[in-house]
Amino acid sequence: MNVFGTLNIRIKVPKYYITRFYGDDASKWLTFWNSFETAVHNNESLNKIDKFNYLKAHLGGSALNTVEDFPISAKAYDEAIELLKNRFANPEILIQAHMNKILSL
Repeated sequence: MNVFGTLNIRIKVPKYYITRFYGDDASKWLTFWNSFETAVHNNESLNKIDKFNYLKAHLGGSALNTVEDFPISAKAYDEAIELLKNRFANPEILIQAHMNKILSL
């Protein structure tokens, strides 16, 4: 019990699993970004350099090629996120990727 007479209960929160995003299937961007944003991007206990290292560790293929030459810095992290969003979160590209999946059924 704490000083207010209530019980302190600790709840274990499951660890996030962020799948690697390769850029070959734009329809997977939103799943990747939502997971990464929640676990890393919005995590106030991480600085931008750490966030950039996590970002690069969770990218592969053309997505990693998009940002791999950026220097590891706070400013470059913001620029990398913006570039990735412009390239992979483009609504027209996302719609086309989903339409291609539907048509392939």
